[in-house]
Amino acid sequence: MASPDWQPDRPQRLAAADPKLIAALTAVAENRAKWFDAHTEDEKQELLGQDSVLRDHLKVLLQGNSELASPELIGFAEAPLFNINPTPAKTDARLLFYENPWRGFDIVIGNPPYEALSKSMERAQINALKTEKEYQTTNVGDLYPLFCEVALALAKPKKGVVTMVVPLSIAFGQKQMSLRSRFESHAGEISLRHYDNIPDTIFNGAPTLKSWKNRQRVTICTGVLDS
Repeated sequence: MASPDWQPDRPQRLAAADPKLIAALTAVAENRAKWFDAHTEDEKQELLGQDSVLRDHLKVLLQGNSELASPELIGFAEAPLFNINPTPAKTDARLLFYENPWRGFDIVIGNPPYEALSKSMERAQINALKTEKEYQTTNVGDLYPLFCEVALALAKPKKGVVTMVVPLSIAFGQKQMSLRSRFESHAGEISLRHYDNIPDTIFNGAPTLKSWKNRQRVTICTGVLDS
């Protein structure tokens, strides 16, 4: 999952087999980039309509090539830019922000949910994360390590910065060893800021109306990638 060499469906094979498919993916991504940069409602609505047209073209190409039409690509083609169903979450995040070649984001920040995998998905889905998506941290048994893997994948392999708010156990837990290994294999620098007093103010001295308290022993883990 978090390989910096990721490309959707092995694009060397994909591009060689059907370069039109790569062009269609790129067209959707470029149109969405324009949508994010658009400043007027008229521009955004026009680009939303174009998103639908471009995805329809992509769906036609996928229907004509069953060998390369993976569930991820089909889900991407079916999911509009604004979508309330969970389909996009089932695809690799790098496909949602498609680039060819993938370059990555300068900074990725996250505060993932702390919840047991068994409460979020069925055993078959968890197994698919390991076998199909190649996640390396499903053994931890929680959701937050998967978010960390996604963050490491989304950041630039060189000098990208990943900062995640995670449980304090990332620093010492036996089950969390696989997550530590993911950070160590991607990051040349890692820093940990622990908040282990409960309750305690996270943003000490912050000029806010409320005194936000930490109810979880947490660590702010930052890695500077050097994969």
